[in-house]
Parts: sequence; C-alpha cells; structure tokens
Amino acid sequence: MVALQRTTLIVASVMLVAAASFAAPLEVLRQESARWIRWTLPLPRQITIPRKVALAPEDVGVFLQRDSGPAARTAADQLRALFAERAGVNADGTEFGIVLGVLDENGEVGGRPAIDPARLKGLKNADQAYAIVPSDDTLILTALDDKGVYYAAQTVRQLLEATLTEDTVEVPLAEVLDWPDLEERGEWGGSAVRDIEWMAARKMNLVEAHSEETVEEDGTATATFDAEVAARGRDHATNVVPIITHLDHLLRTGIYEAYPQLIGEGYDIENADRGLIAPCASQPEFADVLAGWMEGLASVEGVTDINCWLSEIRGIQCQCEECRKVGQFVLEARAIVDAWRRVQPNHPDVNLRVLLTQGSWDTNEQVLESIPLDIDVSYYSGSKTYDSSRDPMIYDVLEKDIKRGRWMGCYPQLTPSWRIVCPWTGPQFIHFRMNEFVDDGLACLCGYATPDNLCYEFNVLASAEWSWNAKGRSPREFAAAWATREGYQDPDAVAEWALRMGEVGWDLYGSGVMTPMETALAKRTQEIL
Repeated sequence: MVALQRTTLIVASVMLVAAASFAAPLEVLRQESARWIRWTLPLPRQITIPRKVALAPEDVGVFLQRDSGPAARTAADQLRALFAERAGVNADGTEFGIVLGVLDENGEVGGRPAIDPARLKGLKNADQAYAIVPSDDTLILTALDDKGVYYAAQTVRQLLEATLTEDTVEVPLAEVLDWPDLEERGEWGGSAVRDIEWMAARKMNLVEAHSEETVEEDGTATATFDAEVAARGRDHATNVVPIITHLDHLLRTGIYEAYPQLIGEGYDIENADRGLIAPCASQPEFADVLAGWMEGLASVEGVTDINCWLSEIRGIQCQCEECRKVGQFVLEARAIVDAWRRVQPNHPDVNLRVLLTQGSWDTNEQVLESIPLDIDVSYYSGSKTYDSSRDPMIYDVLEKDIKRGRWMGCYPQLTPSWRIVCPWTGPQFIHFRMNEFVDDGLACLCGYATPDNLCYEFNVLASAEWSWNAKGRSPREFAAAWATREGYQDPDAVAEWALRMGEVGWDLYGSGVMTPMETALAKRTQEIL
C-alpha cells in the first residue's frame, strides 16, 4: 500500500506497508506490449512494458509534486479526469500512485529516486524530454521542465485509455525515455486556436494566431492579443505566438491615415488592388509603428514569441528611389529588426521571428543576410510550401542559413489543397515531409490545415507523429496505431487501406491537377466579392 496525500504530493512519505496487500505485478508478453504501445501517439522513442499491475480504479491515486507549474497541474487534472470519466472515481487511491513532478538535481522527485538528470540534459530539446520510471506500486512521471511532465502524462493517459473501465484498470509499468525531433510542432489558421487542447494531447506545441493591429489618428501604434488564448497555451505546454500580419495588408489598420508618407510610391489607398499597399519601408516612421505593435504584443502575459510577416505579393514594391535601390523585402526586414531592437530590452524573455513569403522569394538570400542569427525565421510560399508534391521543400538558400545556426521553421499544407476541401488519408506524404524537415535541421513545423482539423484529422495526427519521432513508425505502423485508437476492429486492414489511398492520393494531389480548380475558384470568389 502507498501512503500519499491527495492534493499535494510529499513524495518522501511514499512508503510500502503491508506488501502483501497490493496487487503483485504481472509479466507482459511481447505481443501484448506491442498492442499496448499502439495506443501511443506519437510513438515514444524508448518504451518497454515488461510488467503491469491490475487494480480496481479506486485503488489508483494521481499525485502532483508541490509547487508544480501550470502545465504539470493541467496534466494531473487530466489524469484524474480520465478516472472520473471512465470509472467514476476520484483517483485518490492509496494502492498504486501515479506521481508527477519536475526532477531535482539529485535525480529525485520529492525525495524518491527517479533518473539521473544528465540522461535528460543530454537529449535534443531537453526541456521537453521526459522519463517514466516504474516500481511495483508507483509510476513516476518526471522531466527537467514543466512541459516534459505534461508530455509524460499524455503518454500515460493514452496507455491507460486502453484498459481503464468502471471495474478495472491495468497500469503498465512502462519504462520510457522520450524527446522530440522538432522543437516546435503545430499549426496556424483553420481551427488551430480552438484545438489547442486537442493538439497538445498529441504533443503538438505551437499555435500561431493573428493579433489586432491599429494606428490611431495621432500616430500611436497599438496591437492586442487574446490573453486567454495565451493562457490556454501555457496550461497545455503550447507556445501561442501572435502574428503581425503581412506588411502589404495594413490598409485596415489606419497606418496610412496617420502616416501618409508610408504609402508606397506608385500606390493609391483609394484604389488599392485587393487592398494591398507596398509600405515605404525606408521611412523611419515605419519602424516606429512596428515597434509600437511589438511592444503591445510583448506585454501580453504568456507571450514568449512574436511573428512578423513580410509582404506577401510577389513584385510588390514601393517605387521611391531608396526602396527601389535596396529592395522592398530587405527594407521590410531591416525595419522589423530595427523595431525589435528598441523593444527587446524591455522584454528580454520574448523572441522575434520573421516570416519569409512568396513575395520575398527572389530576394530571400539578401533578406536572410539582413536578419541577425538571434532572430528566428520561418518560411512560407503559396506555391512552394502550400504544395502536396514529392518535391523537396527546403531549398539551398534555407539550407545554407540553417547551417549558419539559424532557427528555421516552415509552413507546409497538411492537406491536398490550401483552399479546396478534398478527402485524403496520406501517411506516405506526411512521413516524407516531416522526415525532410528533421533531416534538414529545421526547428519548427507550423502546418496549415484549412478550414478545420476535423476535415484532415488523420494527416494532422500523422504530422504530430513524425514531427516528434521521425524515424519511429513506418506509414503502415502509424496507420495501424491511429486505427487502434479510433476503435477499429481490424487496425491492420485499416492500415492497408490507408497505404493504398495514401499513395494514389499523393499521385493525384501532388500532380498539380487541383491547381486549375483552385484558380477558377479564386476567380469566382473575387467576382462574388
């Protein structure tokens, strides 16, 4: 029996008494272990389940180390909620303890031995790495950071879902050491903000969302962002990043009424094509406005990064002499960096990232040279990253910059098309793309799954799988794991179907056959608008 406190764990008080009273561990055969591990998504890098304990649900307690952070508290609540939902109990039993806590310098959780911290510190993305350490009557979920504890709990929650009923639960005495390939794994747009909790349960940890930028008549630049969304991210180990939108999309902000000198030469705000204006980025007031927006966003509690998007349209260019001499996108990048350097001293714990675009494509090498290496960069192009082909996405200019030490992210579509909803179960495509990103040294996946993750759940979860553990499962193995979690009676038959559909779909959607349909749809949409 394990003597434990219900609300806050004092792990040093955990002790075995009356050893015969708790259920003795049972051996888990290899085939049973393999079936159990299928319940995990993504697949942990190192996991074995040599033994298990069979218990009544009311005999299991979930205990959180004192002074734990918000993500660990959420994780403990999630485990308790699982017991309440499946078995109608409070998870405050004393027969077996599931213990959550950050590892101390001695390799202990509240005085109970767990793992040598050096084993976690030496791993890639160590702040997200975690260990699950079993004993006969305890499962310790630990990490160097709150985020890792959260991920350990997601793995245990998935394993428990396989067996937890109203009458019984089999707790796997799993031995796990796990860490992610990509530092950030997530999405922007679509239903990403709504789905923060859903994605976090699959160890996705990035959501980018638009802020609201304005410039008052007196020239004051302000930007706001929903602090509640940032808090949801914090509580689920997710980085919620506010976006300053494409710099040729600023007509709605009031910037040109307050600063008419920022209207790019050759552009007319009264007759702007699609509302797009090239800002005169050589004017000092442009950096002033950007700094005001950055200051507002950096002041939002929970914000740790801000993303500023370069102008989007290829060929857009202020025609003044200075802008033409240097180039639109290089000047935008310089203004962004200038603005950030003013804001950075006030917010040393907030980082900046800049988004390259299809507009900047021809000058990306020069743009990257204008952005110091301590500023992160992400890459998007409507024709090159919103793409389902078999072509590599990370090209030589980006590869060169990554080798210089740049933190680099990419915005791929996880779908057949960025604006036409088509069914696609595509494990081979997602496996290929995520492995490309990992092999090329990217730090970040920021996928696009419009209009809603519900339309492409399989592909989104596949991106969660291989952005965490690119060399783990094969496409067939992932499809079988997905089918297991979905409750299909024959997961292997589903996997066979997924492989057949995935290959055909990749040929179809990757061929570009959808492009004429997209062009026609865009034209018709413009006519309606």
